[in-house]
Amino acid sequence: MKDALNSFARICKSMASMAQVSPRGNKGLKLTYQFKIKLRGISKPPVWRRVLVPANFTFSGFHAVIQEAFCWWNEHLYSFGDRPYSRMLTIAEVQEDAWSADPDYDARVFTLGEFYGEKLDPKHKLCYVYDFGDDWIHDIMLEDIIEELHPHASCVAGKGACPGEDCGGVWGYEEMKENGEIDDPKFFDLEDANASVEEVNPEGFMPW
Repeated sequence: MKDALNSFARICKSMASMAQVSPRGNKGLKLTYQFKIKLRGISKPPVWRRVLVPANFTFSGFHAVIQEAFCWWNEHLYSFGDRPYSRMLTIAEVQEDAWSADPDYDARVFTLGEFYGEKLDPKHKLCYVYDFGDDWIHDIMLEDIIEELHPHASCVAGKGACPGEDCGGVWGYEEMKENGEIDDPKFFDLEDANASVEEVNPEGFMPW
């Protein structure tokens, strides 16, 4: 089964050039990327964060930045792709179990600089899926490229309270808001979020 899954993954990787987005950079870039990351399906208010992330961060590090900026708890699996659960482009951590096909790119070693490169292109978008049960889809837009390598990541703006873990996804969260179970859906503590983001290691969290 493992061989069959890996064979399928290799076929998917060979098709990656057909994806809407594909890697275009390299390691060692002295750049910092400005992203706006928005939770899909949530409004009134929307939930989004603006973060600055150096090019030397791996995608595992980017995952950690998103976790801290949104106040998630890093309790579930995640993946990046050109679309949710993409078969054309997948960036995730390699899992040891026999039922998981290897991703196209290992999030623990593949860097933002290798993917985004030096050119700002509004069409060069990714999404990040966290918790394959609740399916929290985050749309990632690269807004700007700063021509210097910042010493750490930062969260510089945001809006909306992040949902709690295991609350049932978008529909569960919206129902909780309607029932008055969320104290203040607009609450977001930028200072606290930024303090946590600034502590993130470029390689991300330690493996489970």
